[in-house]
Amino acid sequence: MPSEIPELPEHERSIYLAIGRLAVEWNRTEERLRAFLSYFINPQTDKRRRGHLATQIVVLEMGTVGVTQALNAIADSAQQETKDAVEWITEYYDRLRGYRNYFVHCIDDTTPSSDLGPLGVIITLSAKGELVQDKDFITAAQIHEIAKHCEVLRTYIQQVLNYLGWGYTPTIRAARPQLPEPPLMPERLKKTRAYLLRP
Repeated sequence: MPSEIPELPEHERSIYLAIGRLAVEWNRTEERLRAFLSYFINPQTDKRRRGHLATQIVVLEMGTVGVTQALNAIADSAQQETKDAVEWITEYYDRLRGYRNYFVHCIDDTTPSSDLGPLGVIITLSAKGELVQDKDFITAAQIHEIAKHCEVLRTYIQQVLNYLGWGYTPTIRAARPQLPEPPLMPERLKKTRAYLLRP
């Protein structure tokens, strides 16, 4: 019989909850991005068509970097407003990926804090050409903020899909929906970095 899992301390619970929310929101956004690429490859909405199934197979096996690279390559031949929307989406997604990877893969401890509340602790070492240490303390609010950005991006992707796919929908609409204004994206992630062997 496995032993009973002990109750988490409060300062750990809030960080774990935030990371779990971010993981779920990221997965949903990644799925929407793959659907976005599938539309460009095969815009027909009939999911029983062989072309749609083949597209799904190819896109599902691509890594997320490959998906954004493919979208940018396809956008180069699109109309300017579509190109701008796609490039905004892929840039937004790349920025969120930096935060998601840093928070999900690098937080390996938690600590209470009287001023900022519970904190996730990041202390990582890498030696890719130079010995580098990243050291950060991340609040649950910072993690939740990136999770909210995932939701915002996912909504924008769907709005752009609705705009692009208007002519393929089986129902008749009075007018094509407007291409939405792109949402504000976060700044690129800046790590607190120390180069340990530099004088």
